[in-house]
Amino acid sequence: MHYLVDGYNLLFQLTSCFCNLQKERKTVLSLLFHYLSPVKNKVTIVFDSKENHDYHAETDYLKELIVVYTYRGQSADAYILERIELSKQPQEITVISNDRSLTAQARGLQAQSLTVSSFLSRIKNQKTKRKKAKETLADFSDSPAQIERLLKLFEQRWHALEKRPN
Repeated sequence: MHYLVDGYNLLFQLTSCFCNLQKERKTVLSLLFHYLSPVKNKVTIVFDSKENHDYHAETDYLKELIVVYTYRGQSADAYILERIELSKQPQEITVISNDRSLTAQARGLQAQSLTVSSFLSRIKNQKTKRKKAKETLADFSDSPAQIERLLKLFEQRWHALEKRPN
């Protein structure tokens, strides 16, 4: 299974402060990395283009997590739909977004879809079924105290999401 995650859709679901998007992206990536580290599925998180980023999509690799910043003028939605269209096995792709238009188009291309809360629930459940991963988040150079703070923040946001009516 290949998960294509609508990055800002996920970020805005988990974050209430949009003061520093770069910092918020890093926080979300750290949390995803932590929860996905033992997961065997491929996960690509797609963000709309970074500033000064004109002609091609930029990709970063953080072990199992692939981070894509689209080129200027291309939305994350367009990038995700393009990946599905180019796939030889679109049924092996799951789009993670609360954007109903995007998920409907993805399903029309034979991909699957999950809401952000369903995806978070799925990865949280996978994580709790396994022993805690011993990997650290050294790639992000966060201290153990910072990681603990971020995990608490994630848990608070998670509980808030669970209480929301669908």
